[in-house]
Amino acid sequence: MTVDTTTWNIRPFDGLEGIVPGGIRLGEPRAALAQRFAAAFGERLGERRTFRKGATATGLCDHYPEGGLILFHDDRERLVYVEVFEPAPVAYEGIPLLERPYGEVVAELRGRGCRLVEDESGCEVPEAGFNLSADPDEPEEPVESVGVLTRGRGQEDGPPPGMTDGPRLPGTDTHRIVPHQGTETVRLGEDRHALRARLGATLASRPAYGGAAQDWYHEHGLILTFDAADRLTTLAVSYAGRTGTATLEGVQLLGRPYEEVVADLTGAGVRVVPGELSARLPDHGVTLHLIAYTNPALPVCAVLLGGPAA
Repeated sequence: MTVDTTTWNIRPFDGLEGIVPGGIRLGEPRAALAQRFAAAFGERLGERRTFRKGATATGLCDHYPEGGLILFHDDRERLVYVEVFEPAPVAYEGIPLLERPYGEVVAELRGRGCRLVEDESGCEVPEAGFNLSADPDEPEEPVESVGVLTRGRGQEDGPPPGMTDGPRLPGTDTHRIVPHQGTETVRLGEDRHALRARLGATLASRPAYGGAAQDWYHEHGLILTFDAADRLTTLAVSYAGRTGTATLEGVQLLGRPYEEVVADLTGAGVRVVPGELSARLPDHGVTLHLIAYTNPALPVCAVLLGGPAA
């Protein structure tokens, strides 16, 4: 088969091929993709903007505005989702998907025998592994973006997010970090159900990328991620409904300007290693998440223990 090198062509549940030699494969390491893009485009690559989907998200997203791509990575920096938008050309089995009215694109896909599942934000093509973001009530408006998925609707594991049974116990808004272990009240490796018995009702969900399950304790300002055996693997202190504090070696970490936190930690003898949108405290097993690049005036928005980043 001849590959169209002027268009991104969707390969269901695999990625994209066409513009960059080797294409974009779901599951690939972030560093390998960045190298491939640089080799293919050189100075024409343009800016790469890195961000997080949320304060406690462990994976990074790379936005290439000039290339019309956003690459989403999981907690081990593997590609899990691709969003394509103008000016990038993208097609499925020869059907252009962008810069055309949503109604026309949907009609062509259905004419090709594709099953579509529509909702208020557009539609998904489950068997082909992609979705279209658009307003179904405005079929003359163009498709806004195309998302390339690792799996389709209906393939998610577990129930939808919801509150568990049990009382909502009084929250703890002060958390003292215990290096490499967690906090004074919550420890890495603990059983999910034992924690619920101690902390109260929680919003249970499945994280988008990384981990098998996640519990949000709004009264405590904690977000806990578990493995398939229901053991706690990542603990995040953040603004999960209640604003609290997180201290390490007497230094308050959360909600203060990054430069102040680093200065206080250094003064307390804590080693700080800056990174992308984060800073690691490797001798303590702690990661500080930032809302943007390491702008010294911006606050620390989450404190994490456990997981690959620590």
